[in-house]
Amino acid sequence: MLRKKIFFSYIQCKFAYGIESKTVNNEEFELQFVSYKELTLTLKKQIQIKSLFKFYLLALL
Repeated sequence: MLRKKIFFSYIQCKFAYGIESKTVNNEEFELQFVSYKELTLTLKKQIQIKSLFKFYLLALL
């Protein structure tokens, strides 16, 4: 079964489905959904396994 790729329009990417990313350092990145700026996801490289990345969710209450 073949799946057809569907690309979002500029408006969809910018205001609804987009993700903004920021490089913190060589092994850590911060990601934010455009539609929910209060939620920040941190992607960090795991020290024990060099090719493995894990997500960390930082919640500020």
